Amino acid sequence: MFTSIRSHQHRAVGLILRALAAGSLLVLMSVIHQENDDSGSHYIHPRHAMQ
Repeated sequence: MFTSIRSHQHRAVGLILRALAAGSLLVLMSVIHQENDDSGSHYIHPRHAMQ
């Protein structure tokens, strides 16, 4: 009984850690993407002005 409970808890902890890691990666990717979009928009404006 105890071993089965421990294994289930270990699996749950692993799934939670994986979910947290995936969530943090998605947040970092979205933040980096937003920063790239902001810098990209700043770089694009002078080009349009020159044209």
